[in-house]
Amino acid sequence: MNTTLIRSASIIDPNSQYHGSVKDLLIQDGIIVKIGNIDPEDHNQVVSYPGLTVFPGFIDGQAFLGEPGFEDVETLESGLATAARGGFTGIFSLPNTSPAVQDKTGIEYQIRSAAGQPCSLYPMGLLLKDNGLAPLLEMDEAGAIAFYNPEKSIQDASLLIRGLEYSQHTGKRIFSFPLDHSVSPYGQMHEGVMSTQLGMKGIPSLAETVQIQRDLSLLSYAGGSLHIPTISTQGAVELIRRAKEQGLDVTCSVDIHHLIFCDEDLSGFDTNFKLSPPLRGLEDRQALINGVIDGTIDHIVSNHQPVNFDQKYCEFGLAQPGALGLQTAILLSLELFDMHVVCRAWSSGVRKAFGLQMAQIEEGRPAELSLIALNRPSVFKHSDQLSISSNSPLFDRTFQHTVAGIINNNKSIIYV
Repeated sequence: MNTTLIRSASIIDPNSQYHGSVKDLLIQDGIIVKIGNIDPEDHNQVVSYPGLTVFPGFIDGQAFLGEPGFEDVETLESGLATAARGGFTGIFSLPNTSPAVQDKTGIEYQIRSAAGQPCSLYPMGLLLKDNGLAPLLEMDEAGAIAFYNPEKSIQDASLLIRGLEYSQHTGKRIFSFPLDHSVSPYGQMHEGVMSTQLGMKGIPSLAETVQIQRDLSLLSYAGGSLHIPTISTQGAVELIRRAKEQGLDVTCSVDIHHLIFCDEDLSGFDTNFKLSPPLRGLEDRQALINGVIDGTIDHIVSNHQPVNFDQKYCEFGLAQPGALGLQTAILLSLELFDMHVVCRAWSSGVRKAFGLQMAQIEEGRPAELSLIALNRPSVFKHSDQLSISSNSPLFDRTFQHTVAGIINNNKSIIYV
């Protein structure tokens, strides 16, 4: 029998009767069999240290794992290991691989390759293929969590309408990237004072809000379930808040980097801060933070985007956008928000938005747990990075807390 005893852990789970209490947890063969004061026995593994806090398993709703086709920047194995090291028990993988995840075979390959890993994989399927819709129904049946063409807005309104109609049958959300590229096709960063000072072509907030306005209008017309990923502007928060008040079935996410950084961080032309969507102004950043707190933004994502050295560390205008995020996203969130907001933004919010079963810290439930050592400082060193790539703006940063490990799929990985 595989047993793990977690000693004197603070439990953060608003859906549990043990929320806010300090208890021992006994896990046997992947099931929480007892919560309370447990006498020490001969267990396979005992986890005990000051500040230990247990959350329902965190899920990252957007990350690029490279395989197949881009194994030089990430593989499924390295990506899932990186996610587990960051405290995630689940991850949504983007479909823009080569070949793309655009049919039943692609979904099945992803699921089969990740089977048995401590961090669960939820593959997305490509939404558009050959100027039309990809075979959504067969990918849904194979296990796709949602449908998306990453970093590409849906220009043809009729295709989005058809996708939304399909979502009413599959129950799976349609992603629509919030950027009208025609507004500023050669933009390098947010349009504002900083872009003027740095002499770079800007991407105005309008490029995001005009796309969202159109997509929400189509959602109102067609019905269905829409997800707007990685919003970055104050206007986007306001539009989605109003749409939710009107009863539209729309959810959204925000990249963790947009909650921490802003366009002023590009003053040194560090390409690690070149992201898509671009880092916006301080007012946008604060609006995004407020949107997470009040629940307008359903969940946070790492938007993990590994990029190889030659495509990242070059002239700013030629650099590919994207930054690593899996190992640092939870630690950054804990420095911004209280633990209840973190729990919603990384666990219950994404599960509710995508129809996943809630992870619950109760006796008899599967153990899907993220463990954090609060007030135990940690430094994110380059040597600690498990990703194949190294495009992060956060190396050598000291965090207030430490990821202690995860327990999921009848496996325990403890780091401290």
